[in-house]
Amino acid sequence: MFPPETREQTFAETIDDMLGQFRRAMKVDSVPDAGIRKILNEQLDAMPSLLMPTVREYLPQILNATALAYTHEYFLDELRHIRAFAETPAGSRYLQTSMKLLGDPAVAKVNEAYLAAIQKIQLAERDRMQAEISDYLKKNPDVTARLEGEGGVDSKE
Repeated sequence: MFPPETREQTFAETIDDMLGQFRRAMKVDSVPDAGIRKILNEQLDAMPSLLMPTVREYLPQILNATALAYTHEYFLDELRHIRAFAETPAGSRYLQTSMKLLGDPAVAKVNEAYLAAIQKIQLAERDRMQAEISDYLKKNPDVTARLEGEGGVDSKE
């Protein structure tokens, strides 16, 4: 599915596609303040370089675990059929390019809407959780003192 000679490039392209979709979902180019827009763009631009070392580290484990998962999901006869398909030109092309479909304009459009919706949920939940934790810490000053002593809470909060 991921030939060693193109494996890393495939994952790098997938990261680029997803970050582009995330950038559009966040509407980074519409952020009115140029300074904030620059910070967001620089962070997103830096992500591939930040992520690829981790991808390189975990990719062999991910591929091995995926191979094992196939043995959990499919019977031996099914695996033989899958392998036979994978050895055909169409099967080989399908398996090698399936991740590329994430960058297809139709998929990207839906992913951007999906990511924007998820971001709204994440932000709302973050705010809710922060308020809940803040309320809890106000009601439990002993916890705040213990966490400050352990370096776990910023005393300015």
